Amino acid sequence: MGIEQRPFSRMSGVGNSHLRRIEAGEASPSLTTIAKIASAFAVEPADLLDETYRLMEQERRSSRA
Repeated sequence: MGIEQRPFSRMSGVGNSHLRRIEAGEASPSLTTIAKIASAFAVEPADLLDETYRLMEQERRSSRA
């Protein structure tokens, strides 16, 4: 699903530059920011964290191979 950052920034209430930095791995979102992003996607914050953990584990496993 492709979402443009500017509209998503307005929808979530998270600044566009902050979203860019989070996406690039240059910033870590606060719990408040995670909650805002989750709300914009109509999911629970835990859903985002579960997916992040799953992806990190997958990356860790592939780097061992």
